[in-house]
Amino acid sequence: MKKYGKIYATQWEDLLRATISGDTNGYRSSEWIIVPSHQLVSYLLSAGHLEMASQITEAMVASLEAEISQLTLSPLHWYPEPILSAQISSSLLLLHYKWPDRFIRRRCSEQIAELIEADANFRELYLEHLSKLEYEVEISDFLYILTLIESVPFSLQELVAAIKHPSLLSDEILYRLGFSHKPAEHQNYFSNLTPDDYSHSDRFEKSKNGIAPIYYAPIERLGGILNYPLQDHLAAEWDLITQRRQFLYFNHHEFSSDFFYPQDHVGCCLSIEAEAVMYPSGQLTFRTPALRTMVSAYF
Repeated sequence: MKKYGKIYATQWEDLLRATISGDTNGYRSSEWIIVPSHQLVSYLLSAGHLEMASQITEAMVASLEAEISQLTLSPLHWYPEPILSAQISSSLLLLHYKWPDRFIRRRCSEQIAELIEADANFRELYLEHLSKLEYEVEISDFLYILTLIESVPFSLQELVAAIKHPSLLSDEILYRLGFSHKPAEHQNYFSNLTPDDYSHSDRFEKSKNGIAPIYYAPIERLGGILNYPLQDHLAAEWDLITQRRQFLYFNHHEFSSDFFYPQDHVGCCLSIEAEAVMYPSGQLTFRTPALRTMVSAYF
């Protein structure tokens, strides 16, 4: 399409009209027409009609948004304002850090730390990204990248202003970074909930579907050792956290409806190909479910 757009730049409209319509169909009185989409945009760009290509792209995006507007999906990942060309790679790096793979996250964190030290413009992106994080655990996780830097190029005021939801853990990280931080009143932190705030949480139980028991079973054992209802505490925190934005639950009965009824108590555990095991000498990725199961059982 790009080649034809360059060759027939002066006759692009004639070529387009001749190629999108076919012969008369014997079962209908009119001709059939092929309506191209993204290839049409490539064709017009090659022919030099940038404004028309832009208008068609906007129409396709608006059509897609209208078609999925009634679905309960998370917000789309295109932004109200275009990202500057010089910031595209940096923005993709920050998004790439969210991948559920420890090796990728380690490499991303090292690259983010290097850019913070070397690029003043990237520091602004880091603070902006930090300010958009909604949950205490991801804020602390992202903030901990700064421990890889010998001299943090941010002031305490800049970091505190960018942390939307502080926690005891984020306060500890600021302390490790060398800041004399006096946190706000701790009664605003979820960690200070008391047994009076605990109650059974259906949302917490539903959220455990799809998560491997290795992640939440130790919480029950630790609560028994401490003689403290630790899982009830986390359930109370979960109920408060999930009120910040719409949270979609995985309905595993949709995948097992031939075997179980909706009222049956069924649990599940999902596994992804991005799972990896880290060793000091590098990375080992287990691509077969059998190997992943063996390693998970071993560790």
